[in-house]
Amino acid sequence: MSESKRPVDKGESDSGDRTTIRYLAPGDLSLSRSAGGFLQATVDGRELPRVFVHQAFPLSMPNEYISVRDDEQKEIGIIRRLDEMDQTVQELIESELSRRYFAPIVEKVNSLKEEFGYLYWDVMTSSGDRRFTQQAKPETILGAGDQELIVIDIDENRFRLPRYRTLLGRFARTLDPIL
Repeated sequence: MSESKRPVDKGESDSGDRTTIRYLAPGDLSLSRSAGGFLQATVDGRELPRVFVHQAFPLSMPNEYISVRDDEQKEIGIIRRLDEMDQTVQELIESELSRRYFAPIVEKVNSLKEEFGYLYWDVMTSSGDRRFTQQAKPETILGAGDQELIVIDIDENRFRLPRYRTLLGRFARTLDPIL
């Protein structure tokens, strides 16, 4: 069995089923953009006209364990560490991930109010002024370290709040009940 393949027990020991995870090494994968701007790949000489990348751990390990999938979302392989890949692959994957996991940084909270189980935000972000609505439930707020929160709105958009206590200021009490 090659260095880049490893069997992983899925916990189905009675049936004997096993899945093989393919770890992609720098020489296994090349990426480029199609004329239409889609990410395309060549893996072991096989051309794939469209591929997608997903982070296994977007908050805790954003540059590790990146899944590369074909246009049917079938996994082609996993990149263990992005910094081990060649520069072109790194740049294309970083560009693709920044689009997929777009999460503007909240720079200022203009207003935040709670009404009927929803939070109404008016903020200035790294991408301009935004207004969004969030369900006032704990599962719509993710901790991202000691000082950062990620807020998920009703359309599943994500907004990063670094140093959230300072950033929220007088609005912190509105968020406290669901933290």
